Amino acid sequence: MATTRKTQSAADVFASRRTRLYRQLCKDSKATAYVVTRVADVRYLTGFSGEGLVLLAPGDDALVPYWFFGEQAQTECGAQPKLTVVDPTRNPFENVAKHIRGKGVRAVGVQAEELTVVRQTALQKAIGKKTLTPMPNLQGYLRLLKTDAEVRTIRKAVRVAQTALGDMANLGASYLVGRSELDIAAELECRMKQLGANGLGF
Repeated sequence: MATTRKTQSAADVFASRRTRLYRQLCKDSKATAYVVTRVADVRYLTGFSGEGLVLLAPGDDALVPYWFFGEQAQTECGAQPKLTVVDPTRNPFENVAKHIRGKGVRAVGVQAEELTVVRQTALQKAIGKKTLTPMPNLQGYLRLLKTDAEVRTIRKAVRVAQTALGDMANLGASYLVGRSELDIAAELECRMKQLGANGLGF
């Protein structure tokens, strides 16, 4: 008897990632809130392609877009469960402080390798007497553990890259000789996007 696999929606995948990260945070430290500021990690946890930060906190999480990115944040992430998209202000850390107010948070974890001294000072000022806790690269460790959906996506990306490169190679050396590296790279990217890629991995 054939069976079908239930496919998670993108919103469910992002929510699951945030839950895993929050559990790891609580396991590894006394912090009960976590401010994620690295652009790649913000996108990994929410799908948001603009600029902003993510706050993992008791009850629900918050996406705090930076100035000018509010509408984009609502469009891309406004319908996600357990994620509040906050209206942007000139000081995003004030929104962090408002979101954790009254939730019993005494210590806030931060990405130690990402937060500058200036931004750390601004965050500390916003949250008052709460303790800032520098955290190791928690999300980097979790990203090593791939879900089934992520493995399928990686395999698809490999097939797209191999197909695009193979198609160009099959045209023969004469098709490539005399062309600049930039020109070839641009065509390769174009071919990958025609096959379903949405961008380059690096």
